Amino acid sequence: MEYIFLCLSIITTGCIITLGLTSISEQLSRMNELRDKELSADSSAPESKES
Repeated sequence: MEYIFLCLSIITTGCIITLGLTSISEQLSRMNELRDKELSADSSAPESKES
């Protein structure tokens, strides 16, 4: 009986960890997209000033 509860707890914790990692990776990808947009805007501004 103890092994069943142990397996269930391991499975549930694994699911929670995978869900947390996927949400974190999604947030990181969104942050990277925003950074890329800001960087492209920042890089294009000084170039136009120089020319």
